[in-house]
Parts: sequence; structure tokens; C-alpha cells
Amino acid sequence: MSTDSVVPAAPRVYVIHDNPKWITPLLEELAYRGLPYTEWLLSDPDTLPAFDFGTAPPHGVFFNRVSASAFTRGTPHAMEQAATIVRWLESHERPVVNGSKALALELSKSVCDTALTAHGVPAPRSVAVFGRSSRAVDAALASFPSDASLVVKPNRGGSGTGVRIMDDAAAVRAYFASEDFEPAVDGVTIIQQYLPSDEEALYRLEFVGAKLVYGVRVDTSSAVAGAALNNCPADSCNASEPSDAGASPEAAPEPEFYTFDQIGGAAIGGIGAGIGLGVGAGASIGAAPSIGAAVEPACPLKRAVSKFVVQPHFSDAIVPVLESFLAAHEVDVGGVEIVRGADGVSRVIDVNSVNSNYNVRSEGIALVGRDHGAGRVSGWESVGALIATKFAAAYPSAVGGVANTAEVGLDDATGAGASSDSSVVSDDDTDDATSRSSDDGQTLMDQVTTQAAQALAVTA
Repeated sequence: MSTDSVVPAAPRVYVIHDNPKWITPLLEELAYRGLPYTEWLLSDPDTLPAFDFGTAPPHGVFFNRVSASAFTRGTPHAMEQAATIVRWLESHERPVVNGSKALALELSKSVCDTALTAHGVPAPRSVAVFGRSSRAVDAALASFPSDASLVVKPNRGGSGTGVRIMDDAAAVRAYFASEDFEPAVDGVTIIQQYLPSDEEALYRLEFVGAKLVYGVRVDTSSAVAGAALNNCPADSCNASEPSDAGASPEAAPEPEFYTFDQIGGAAIGGIGAGIGLGVGAGASIGAAPSIGAAVEPACPLKRAVSKFVVQPHFSDAIVPVLESFLAAHEVDVGGVEIVRGADGVSRVIDVNSVNSNYNVRSEGIALVGRDHGAGRVSGWESVGALIATKFAAAYPSAVGGVANTAEVGLDDATGAGASSDSSVVSDDDTDDATSRSSDDGQTLMDQVTTQAAQALAVTA
């Protein structure tokens, strides 16, 4: 993290976020591209600058990566703080990745549901409940058959926070009245039509620049009716934490992922068309949840399925519809979860409109990423390319400033940069970075622009 006490004069990338665990891969990607960056970490106010909204913000490209689940990690007002900062940036025409229009969808699932319907995007029926009174719940349940399976989730959430599958209306009423009920941070809870599928899976589609990067098949066969769910794809969401605070990272148990041979090429290329959520039969409210782990179902064929399987060549009729929707709402980096019903129609069950996480291990199994030589661009590489493109477009004359203030320089036009752990490079490091770009016959910004164009071309 940059610890500059004075706002730097040269343009740079500013990353607005609330969870360091999720943002580390992006910072490494920015370092690889030689882009100087500063974190605005909303969960650590002591490191933030003083925001004087009566003055102009610093020059740069601003990546809004705030999370709707920040309140579960002790930062209850991160979304509102990000919204205030973003509006300030936009009022001064600073380039923002995931601006106010995208943030509005993340602040409220009911607002997002309304936008999906208005745009003609297929989605299950969703009804908002204000509070938790029996009268409010009964009014919402009147929109569904009494024996229909339903999904209950907070109007604002993330990482599966407060999301539960219910067998019927009676189970929903019992949940709202129980001590297990998780109230939404904004007091609004969504009851949504549940979409079953024989595949016991859903697909998470990752978009950058309103274009599909790849799809991820998410195995949901471990879902239990009434229990909490977690389909967060980030590696940090699916790895156990060390039990001892002083233990080394190596002491943490490895997350459950399968090898390429165990999964098989068919799974990587696309397992048929089925997508959906599987619910354990006979489960009841309060049953022990199974969160973020691979499962061992009775069927031996299903044992060859990991929690997350990246599908680089994912295709579905809903993709262009979603690209149009995301472009209309200026969602630069986001993920959309879909399920396919018995009628073969894919429907949207959730939208993450200002953030996304990428499972790096699953990407590796699918040979996604520059290190694997298959020409498949990873999630964070796509984000880095987008930011680099916006940077080059907004500050074409900032070549010297970037080269002289870069926190991390490129080793060469195609090689990885130095570690992003260094907050500032020395004078010698800066001179070295400048001389390398001159030796290659390219300025640092030329390198950034070239890499961005190549990455976006592969993604397209």
C-alpha cells in the first residue's frame, strides 16, 4: 500500500476497496504492468487521506472495488463511503471503473431486479420484504405458490451472506420468526423464486468492459435447505484460516480442489447445458451448512466435479443480453450468476455490479492466464488491461510521470514486475525502469498500451 502523506502530482491508479485479501492479485497485476497505484482502504480509516470535497481530486484512474459484504467484516458503511467518493470523482470527470450507475445496482438487489426486468433480462420473480413482521412476510409470500421452494436473501449482501434456500412458504415464515434470521443491513429482505436444476450447479459469468471473459461452473450439490450458502469464487473465501493467529500461512489446510485429470477435459470444455441449485432432500432449517468446500456425493461420477470449474469458451444465448445490460448500467467489472430452468432458459439470480473475485487455482486448471501459454486471459489480467487502457486514454502525456513515479517497474515488455510489497522504489530502481523501457525502444506507457490491447484482443 502506498503511504504517501501528500497526494502525488503524477496520475496513478487508485484502488477503493475494503478487503486486502481480495485485492492482492489486482495489485500484483498493476505491478506487472508498471502502473503506480495507491490503495484507499475503507476498512482502515487511519490510512485514508483527508477527503476535501470542495477541492478537485487527484489525477488518475479510480477502480471502485467496494464489497456489499463489507459490513460482515466490521466496515458497515463502506458502500455509502464509496458512493460519496465516487460521486466526487465523477463531478470532476475523473475516470472511474464501476461508477455511480454500477454502484446503485450493488447497493440494492431490489433496484437491480427492477433494472433487469426493465432491460428484458430473464430473471426469477423477486419480492421485497420491509422488516420481518408476519404481516409483511405473508404479503410477500402471496406472490408465490404455498408449496414453492424459495430463496431468502438480504437486499444488500455478498459472499452468500444471509442467503438461504427454503422448502416452502411455511419454512420461510419459520425462518423470519426464528433467532437464526439474519436481518439485512438496510432492513430489506428479498424472497425469490427458486430455480431447480438436475445439474446441481449454477454458472457465474465474469465480465470486464461489459464483455464476457469466461464462465465458471459452480457446484452447488452441497447446498442444504435452510442453511447458509457461500458461492464466493475467491481463493481466500475457500481456504481455511490458520487456527493459531501466529501460525505461518503454510499451516493453513489447502482448499479442496481437484486436479485436471480428476476433473477431465469434458468438464473444462463445458458440461452440457444444465445449471441450477441442488438442495438436500428432507433438510430442515438449522441444518449444518456446508460452505465453500468440494463435496463427495454418493454418485461416483459426481466426485469428478470441483466447486469451481472455469470454462474459457462458455456460450449461452443470455450472454449478449447481459453484455447489453452491463454496458447500459456502466458496469465495468462484475459477475453475473445464472441458472437454467427445465425450459432451457437461463435466468439471472444475482449480479455483482462493482466487484468480482477470480479463483486463481481454478483458472490454472483451465490453463487460463499468461503463465500457461494457452492465450486465455485471466480475470485479473482482463481487469488490468481495462485499467491500463483507461489510463493510457486519459493521460497519454503522462509517460514520464509514470516512469518516474512507478512503485514497481516492468522487468521487460512481457516479463513480470518486481514484488508489489514495496511501497516506493528507490531512485536507482526508477532509473533502471526508465532505461529498460528505452532499451526496448518503447516507453513504459507504450508497453502498458500494447499489453492492454493484446489482452483485450484475446478476451474478445
